[in-house]
Amino acid sequence: MQNLVSFIPKYIMKRMFPSDCVKKVEGGIELTMVNVISPITAKDLPENVSDFISVKVDGNEIPSEVIQSLVVTANENKYDTSNLKDLNGQTLPIGGSLTFFVPYEGVEAGEEHELALDIKETKFQFTFSRVVQ
Repeated sequence: MQNLVSFIPKYIMKRMFPSDCVKKVEGGIELTMVNVISPITAKDLPENVSDFISVKVDGNEIPSEVIQSLVVTANENKYDTSNLKDLNGQTLPIGGSLTFFVPYEGVEAGEEHELALDIKETKFQFTFSRVVQ
């Protein structure tokens, strides 16, 4: 499959994933993506979080059983496997953000890591390097 992110210019990727978009928090990391392109309406989301997204750190995929505990925050509401389908029909406006809590402890603040997000339903794959805050 072709990596669609290659069509997103680097300056837009830097706005989508600003320098402080990866934070070490209790129990894992938070990744924040800012919508800078156009409004995005969620549709046809699966019940399982691991069917919605995969995450790699430094080329190593985080196991799906860990991703099952991922929490998405959108419009100040939290979504996980128990209520992910509630996101269907909701729109993320330009300037809005999604925050992904990933229960992954393998990084520390101050370290630089390459992260890859694969939003499976959209076929978008985002790969970027950031210093963990």
